[in-house]
Amino acid sequence: MKKFAQRLKELREYYDMTQAEVAAALNFSSAAISNYECGAREPGIEELILLADFFHVSMDYLVGRIDYSIQRGKKKIIRYAVTESMKVPASLNEKELDMIVHIIANGKKYSWYEV
Repeated sequence: MKKFAQRLKELREYYDMTQAEVAAALNFSSAAISNYECGAREPGIEELILLADFFHVSMDYLVGRIDYSIQRGKKKIIRYAVTESMKVPASLNEKELDMIVHIIANGKKYSWYEV
C-alpha cells in the first residue's frame, strides 16, 4: 500500500491540512494518520471509506488502482467555469480560488467568515 501512503499525504497537503487536522475531522488519532502516511500501518476498509469520502476521491484512486481522481476532474471543469464566466477579483491567489472551487464542487454551504 505504498501508493496509498503517497496519495494520502498528497491529498492532505493539497487541502493544506496537518495530520492532526485530518485526524480530528475523522475522529482518528494523529498517530494513525502519521502511520498511514509513512506506510507503517494500513487502514481497514471503514477507514478507507472515511478517508475517500473526506477527500472526495474514489477508494480506487486512494489505494492507487486508478491514477485519475474523478473529483479532481470535476474541479478542473468548475475552475474553468468560475474563471471564465465570473468576474474573479485579481486579488485572489491560487489557494483562495481552489477554496472556492472546492466549495462549489462539494456543494457545501459556508458563511464568508468561515472561508
